Amino acid sequence: MIRAAVIVLHAMVLLQLIVAMPQQAIAQVTCIQTYLSASADKSLGFAPSDVESLVTEIASAIALSPSVITIVPCNGVGKVQSNYYERADLPKGDYILYDPTWLREVVGPDINTARKKESHDEAVVLFGHQLGHLLDRDFTTNKDLPRLEKETRADRFAGCASGALGIKWEIVHDLLSRIRSDIETDYPSRDHSLAAAKAGFDRCLRSSTTPPPPAPPRTIIVQSPSPISVSSGGSVSDSESRAAKCLTPSKPNGQMVTGSGFVTAVQATGSYLYNNKSLPGRDAKIESPDPVPYYNIGWHVTSDTPEGICIEVFARTSTTDTNVNYTAIVAAKETYPQ
Repeated sequence: MIRAAVIVLHAMVLLQLIVAMPQQAIAQVTCIQTYLSASADKSLGFAPSDVESLVTEIASAIALSPSVITIVPCNGVGKVQSNYYERADLPKGDYILYDPTWLREVVGPDINTARKKESHDEAVVLFGHQLGHLLDRDFTTNKDLPRLEKETRADRFAGCASGALGIKWEIVHDLLSRIRSDIETDYPSRDHSLAAAKAGFDRCLRSSTTPPPPAPPRTIIVQSPSPISVSSGGSVSDSESRAAKCLTPSKPNGQMVTGSGFVTAVQATGSYLYNNKSLPGRDAKIESPDPVPYYNIGWHVTSDTPEGICIEVFARTSTTDTNVNYTAIVAAKETYPQ
């Protein structure tokens, strides 16, 4: 009697499991089998190839390479669903199933970007949610997580996919507001769904506008910390006096501006002044390499590169009763990125 009772109990449990098995899941398997047998009826719009392209677009936008996913249209079955099947009667792997009629009612008649961008963007949210389930392994590794947690994470992934593709947040907000309810069930409430999606959206957001041009480099004046001085003639025994200072970039990644060398705070006595160029009527080709033999006082640039600008000051006279001198701070421009 006990053994018979146990058998009866087991049979009742098995019957309950069969009855409790979602008819939707059975219908999904049947739909997949029918589709793979190439006998499925053609549905209006939303060809599997369009959805495959959409899923590939979503994955590529966030630098993911999902495994092969079989896309199956199933009229009247489960709106948009995803699952992993490992059964003898189906090829093992990931599946996304969608009801073309329901999808058409929710997002419009077409998801081809070239024909209707808004439908395409809303479809990104729906299929991004399902792709999130598959990539999060919600039907294998993480199958024991609470359903609510899995659905909330999938909404976050849908938001991330939308942000990565430059879709406007208003599109995501509008769609989730329509398909989520005020209360929490197996799915997050409208408010919680939107919060999760917004977190993913902000994290993965890609600007759809042209990025602003880089800021122009800043320009500053660099100069020697103290003057350099030269003197000649009079009580000075040397008939020619020279002194030089080189200026180099002071900022990280800075460069000297070629042609910008100059002198400031000048104090000078003497005639025939050379200000880095020959006097009018003089032969600059002869004088510019070294003007000292041709002038009494002055300055000239001896090196002029982005790595450094060198300036020499000089004084020259052969008389002992006259003194010439030249004192100046050397300076130049430097640019560096902001």
